[in-house]
Amino acid sequence: MFYFGWMAIGFMAIAGLATATHWYNRGWYESNLLNIRKTSYAIMALIYFGMILAGHILLNDWVQAVQFASIAIFIDLAILETPSIQKIGNTEFKKNDQIIENTIRDNERIILSSFQKTAQFTAVVQYSQHHLTELTDEQKDQLPEWDLYSSMLKEYLRYYTDTFGLRISTTSIQFDSDPEIRMTNIRNSLPQIERSNSILIPEENKEEMSNELAEAAVYVVEEGNTICVPFFGSTNSFIITIQAAESGAILNGIDANNIVNLVQIFDWFIDG
Repeated sequence: MFYFGWMAIGFMAIAGLATATHWYNRGWYESNLLNIRKTSYAIMALIYFGMILAGHILLNDWVQAVQFASIAIFIDLAILETPSIQKIGNTEFKKNDQIIENTIRDNERIILSSFQKTAQFTAVVQYSQHHLTELTDEQKDQLPEWDLYSSMLKEYLRYYTDTFGLRISTTSIQFDSDPEIRMTNIRNSLPQIERSNSILIPEENKEEMSNELAEAAVYVVEEGNTICVPFFGSTNSFIITIQAAESGAILNGIDANNIVNLVQIFDWFIDG
């Protein structure tokens, strides 16, 4: 019967479109799965009742109705919803809410990471006096010199950054009490920041970035990957660039805050 061919085409079209969408735009597919399923059932119902109105299926032909419904449910479970193998024995089926699951998993990682970072920051602060008092008097006298200051600062910060797979670099800037001059000095340092960290700052973002850093604000160059933080100290002024150096490393505002506080402790020690 020719109506069966049209039904088969309808089923195949739904299955094909769903599969293609899952491969090419999985995020959209997973977030709209409920709507896709409702739409597919609506299309199948329209096809069935269209065949009844056209006289190709009898209203009281329950065998055809059951067959049609079985195929519709099979496509829904096998292709659209995807049953969980672990729960098939209990006739439970997993909704493919992968985005929600991923969000929950990511939030759990971030919360755990935040606790760990706070604990490590506290440990570094407690260790600071021991670590910094190991400096010789000669080193302390030379510390205002930028190269030595930067080298020893990064060595100190590694107690924190190495724990979380982060990398830092420092770029010296000339501090000025005039905000416009300070902004210009920071703007002139951006090419060096780009070279030192193998990053590219879009030209249209450089003015905004310079302005925010001049106002002592944190600037996110690339979400989750690169953050720039200014520090205007009594000994030296510079831009700290923090990067996620290892796969899976979580970089966020907590790191920027902790690192600036550690830099402040280091600078206080040098100034004292």
